[in-house]
Amino acid sequence: MRKKILLVILPFLLVFSGCAAWTQLKAGEYKDKKRKFSSQVPEAWMRQNLYPYFIVTRNGFVLDHVIVGRYPLKRELDHTKKKFSSSMSPQDLAEVELDDIQSSENVGNFQLISNEPANIDGREAFRIEYEYTAKGGLEIKGIRYGFLEGEKIFRIRYEASKQHYFNQLLPDFQDFIKHFTVL
Repeated sequence: MRKKILLVILPFLLVFSGCAAWTQLKAGEYKDKKRKFSSQVPEAWMRQNLYPYFIVTRNGFVLDHVIVGRYPLKRELDHTKKKFSSSMSPQDLAEVELDDIQSSENVGNFQLISNEPANIDGREAFRIEYEYTAKGGLEIKGIRYGFLEGEKIFRIRYEASKQHYFNQLLPDFQDFIKHFTVL
């Protein structure tokens, strides 16, 4: 019986042992040719390797993370029926982004702190800062940027535990945004 179980499990272990889910990043320039951007990443952050978008965290995804996605404008959003379009201004894009955040079943007690224009790599963008209480009670603070690039939209998100990590890791995120370049 043990041999049969081992024969079933062993191939899976061999296949998946080389597929590390997380990779520790070295501080410095990071180029993501697949997602068409580069930036500076801080020391000791970990990159998720299994998703179609760029995800990094310092202390675990729930406590803090940065996500960069480059999405087709036609892609359906996770929590709203609204859609982005190539004719939208940065503020119109921000309104769709805000609706998507607020429509999430994980977001409670949402408070918008600011919604303002921004510039990323010479592109007109939006910047929204907000707070909410996650379903499990954790207070989250976040910043999101977004801008159009042809028929795609870049969406950049930083979220962290409001009490412990947001302010501590904010300089790292600000440096990431400062050096963000579209390839």
